[in-house]
Amino acid sequence: MIFLLVRILPFFLPLLLFIFGASLFYWIRAWPIFLMVILLLNLTFFIFFAKKFKRPAVWLIFFHSLAVVMVGAFYFLLLSNPWIVRIFLIFWSLLYAVYLESIFHYFYQTQKAVLIELKNIIFYTGLMMAFIVGASFINAYIFLNFSGWPLVLLLGLIFFILTGNNLIISGFDFETGLLYATVVAGLAVELAVALLFAPVSFYVSAMILAGFYYLSNVLAVASFKQQLTTRLLAQEIIFVGFILVITLTTASWL
Repeated sequence: MIFLLVRILPFFLPLLLFIFGASLFYWIRAWPIFLMVILLLNLTFFIFFAKKFKRPAVWLIFFHSLAVVMVGAFYFLLLSNPWIVRIFLIFWSLLYAVYLESIFHYFYQTQKAVLIELKNIIFYTGLMMAFIVGASFINAYIFLNFSGWPLVLLLGLIFFILTGNNLIISGFDFETGLLYATVVAGLAVELAVALLFAPVSFYVSAMILAGFYYLSNVLAVASFKQQLTTRLLAQEIIFVGFILVITLTTASWL
C-alpha cells in the first residue's frame, strides 16, 4: 500500500499543484488553503519514506522539498503578468514532478536512478531556486516594502538548506556539509545586502545570487572529490563571469 502511494504521489502532487495554481486566477483568497494541502501531502510523501527506509536523508531532503514548494509559491504570488504566471506554473509543476520522481528512484534504487540521479536534480533545482529566491527577495523589498532584515535572514536560511542538501547528497559527511552550508549562507546574506543598494534590476541581482550558489557548490564538491585544479577553478570562474557579463549588458531589458 505504501509503495503504491509513493508511486502515485510524484504524479498526483504536481498535477494538484498545477490545478490549484490555475484556480487562483478565480479564487485568489484560497491560496493559503491550497498551499497547506500541498505541504501536508508533501509531508505525507516523506513520512511514507521515513517509515520504509528509516534514514536521516529522508528528512534532509524533506526540508529541501519545503524550500522548493515555498519559494515557488512566493514567487508565483509576486508575478502579475497572466501569461508569465501560466508559464511559470507549468515550469514549476514539471520541475516538482521530476524532483519527486527522482526521490522515489533514489530510495528504491531502480534503474532510472542513474537517468534522473537525485544529486544532479537537487543541484540544478537548487540553482533555479537560488535564482527565484533572489528575484523574490529583491522584488519584495523594492516593490512590496517588506522589511529588509527578515528577507535577508530568510534568504540565508534557504541558501543553507539548498547548499547543505546538495553537499551531503554529493558525499559530504553531515557535520562538514552543514558547516560549509553555514559559511555559504553567511556569504549569501552579505551579498544580498550589498545587492539591495546596487543600481541593478532584481533579475540581475537574482542572476548574481544564482551564480554565487553555482560557483560555491561546484567548487566545494570538486574540492571534496579532490578534483579541484587551477584549470577547473579558472573555467568555472570564467563561465560564471561570462554569464554575469551577458546579464549586466542586457540589464536595461530586465
